[in-house]
This record gives sequence, structure tokens and C-alpha cells, in this order.
Amino acid sequence: MRWAAALGAPAPAAVRPLSTAAPPATPPAAQPGTAGNPFGPRPVILNEAAAKQLGYATPEEAVGQTMSWTQPGAGVAPLPSEIIGVISDIPVNVGAKADSTIYFIAPRMLNMLSAKTTGENLAGTVSDIQRVWKDTGNVRPIQLTFYDQTRRTQYLDIIIQGVMIGVCAAAAIAIACLGLFALSAMAAERRTKEIGIRKALGATTSNVLGLLMWQFTIPVLWAIVIALPAGYFTMENWLQGYIYRVDQPLWLFAIAAMAALAIAWVTVSFQTFIVARAKPVSALRYE
Repeated sequence: MRWAAALGAPAPAAVRPLSTAAPPATPPAAQPGTAGNPFGPRPVILNEAAAKQLGYATPEEAVGQTMSWTQPGAGVAPLPSEIIGVISDIPVNVGAKADSTIYFIAPRMLNMLSAKTTGENLAGTVSDIQRVWKDTGNVRPIQLTFYDQTRRTQYLDIIIQGVMIGVCAAAAIAIACLGLFALSAMAAERRTKEIGIRKALGATTSNVLGLLMWQFTIPVLWAIVIALPAGYFTMENWLQGYIYRVDQPLWLFAIAAMAALAIAWVTVSFQTFIVARAKPVSALRYE
């Protein structure tokens, strides 16, 4: 079980106020350490992985219980600690499962302080933190790091991968739209006389427009039928490389299919609308 000293943690899944009473004399079943705790008994916070490893079904069940733990290499008998909260797992990286972790406050080891801000007037907030640090009389320099910057650095490879995929997808959509536009122009030119005859026989502009739009909708529908299963299985295989991953809801693929149809219709609508509104006389004189 990994241990850590921390003075700041994510929103807990379960927590209760710190108790000043002594922990129970008989702790529940847990995995005792082999070395010792040189800091004496102190309240601790577990992550969800540690709570499950100790046999607690829910975070609420773990809160208020007592566990024995040790610091590796201390050479002192284990001492009991009260569990005052359970927080969510914090994975070290996206490809690894979060370790079972104990969070506690050890003044002699405290070298990091987490401060939550509103996000407004960051320059003034940083200046105030530096001023308060100087007022403590500590001569050591303070190094400030924003949590979002740390997370962004941790997932930098995924961010770059996402940007590259987005750029390639946009380029593919642009090329497909150019191809559809050229195809619609060619098809409209080839069917100019047919459209003129249909309009001379009483077909309306909406009838002709619907006929031409359906002609380009059919290949798009076939492309959707092929692309959606391929995209689903490709994404599912890619997500298997991550311990903590999102699900793929079916409505997301439905939106993608409707977006593909909308892009295709917008691309060909301009050319087909011009041909559909043409006068029958002009169409019949085309050849």
C-alpha cells in the first residue's frame, strides 16, 4: 500500500469531522504493516482503492473505523489510526490503475501546500501567497505550480494526439465536401435535360430538389453503415489501453450520423437548388 503526506485533497466521497476521542482499542480487520509509524497515531484519509483493499464495501462504511499501518523502514510497531474520510482515486498516469493510498498530515515531512482559489485575480492571489510566505520568516524560496498545468503536462501526449486527430478529421471532411460538391455539379449537368422534361411535365422545384438530394443521400447512408461499426470497434480497442475510461453511448453515434448527413446535404444543396429552379425551356435547350 502506497502512503503519502498531503495537506489538500480532492472532494471526498465520504468524510466526517475530526474526532478528538481516542481510537477504538480493537481495530477492524486490515492489513498491518511490518515496520512502524514514527509519527504516532493520527487520523488518515484513504482513497477508494485502499478502502476496497481493506474490505469496505462503500466509503461511508470505512469512515469512523480504525486501521493499523506503518511507514516502511521505520522499525517501530504499528499504531492505529482513525479513518476520517475517503476520496476518489487519483491515478499517476492514464495507463496505470491508482494505487491504494493513505493521506495524512506529518508536519516534519510537509513540503507542499495546496490552496484552492476562485480563479479570479490570479496575479493578486499569487502575490498574497508570496507575502504570507515571507511573513512566516522562512528563508526558503517558494515555488508555485498550478494544478491544471501539472495535469496538462501529465496528459500532454494525449492532448497532442487529440489535436492531431482533430486536424486530420477536419482535413478529411473538407476533402469529402469538395468531392461531393464536384460530384453534385457533374450529376446536375448530366441530368439537365431530364430535369427540364420533368418540370415540363409538371414536376415542382421541391420534387426535383428531393430527387437530386436523395441521389446523394444513398451513398452517404452506405458510408454511415460501414463507418459506424468500424468507428465503434476502433474506439473500443483504443479505450482498452486506459484503466479509467468513458463509455461510448449510442446517441453519440446517432449524432455523428446526422452530422454526416447534414454536411452532405449542405454541400450539395447549393448546386442542386440552382438546377432545380432552372426554367424547363433553358434545360431543354441545353443540348
